Amino acid sequence: KRIIHEYDDSFTFHDFRIVSGPTHTNLLFDVVIPIKYPKKVSVVKTELKELIEKEDEHANVVMMIDQMYDRNC
Repeated sequence: KRIIHEYDDSFTFHDFRIVSGPTHTNLLFDVVIPIKYPKKVSVVKTELKELIEKEDEHANVVMMIDQMYDRNC
């Protein structure tokens, strides 16, 4: 949560799961970003993955990016 909100406090996440294994721990979750976010989804995903895995060398991030839509459109 800390890393995601430090990256951008407008992001939210959900469906967080931890699956421990003998060599690494999978962190599975979805991140919700604004539809008109200035960075490409692939860049956000790569940068967040690197930040989280840097924090814990045994972490393996499995992340999906969702984009929030404006319900008024």
